[in-house]
Amino acid sequence: MVFKANTVKEYSSAQNIKQSLEAAKKSEEVLNEILSYLKPGIKESEILIITKDIFNKHGIKKTWHNPHIRFGSHTLLLSHEQNPEDLTLQEEDIAFIDIGPIMGEVEGDFGRTVVLGENPKLHKLQKSSEELFQIGLDYFRSQKPSGEELHDYICKEAEKMGYKQLLERSGHLIGLFAHNSAWNKGLAKYNKTMEPGLWVLEIQIKDPSLPYAAFYENILV
Repeated sequence: MVFKANTVKEYSSAQNIKQSLEAAKKSEEVLNEILSYLKPGIKESEILIITKDIFNKHGIKKTWHNPHIRFGSHTLLLSHEQNPEDLTLQEEDIAFIDIGPIMGEVEGDFGRTVVLGENPKLHKLQKSSEELFQIGLDYFRSQKPSGEELHDYICKEAEKMGYKQLLERSGHLIGLFAHNSAWNKGLAKYNKTMEPGLWVLEIQIKDPSLPYAAFYENILV
């Protein structure tokens, strides 16, 4: 079954927030299992094979998008871009993985960055991606903004931290598959108040002094 709605209001009326939270939690557990395989010398293609095996182990048969597995300079790539080569993870490196598994008929979307080695700039970049998400979540909870307002706020806060938010959409609807039938322009173009449990916020920030970015994504609730 594929659920379709013509408006966000129609979509939200059919959501089960408890199921979305369960899907988000399960996605985080699955991703953390995948991330445990990130070791120096492993290739992006090898992690993709491992990811598919872990999906099968957890009974995940379909996904909203293919896993985004980015090592090194590939962390600058956006979701619609393909890895131009098969990078190998280095001793001093940065990587992120973004997954969108569908469990039952509900999508759980989660992404996180890890750093190998002791490079302080990379560790700060990784930590800042999660801090910026939390700043956005706090703003979401306290101000009840529109998607446009949240996106603008995130971009300004990233600049204050010395980074640039690379994403023009900054997130999307989450929940019953397929949510893009209700709104396919992303969080940043949504000019109404967002309801809790219906959206994910995506952070992808670049350090202007480094050829790398860090990514973090989770549900807004």
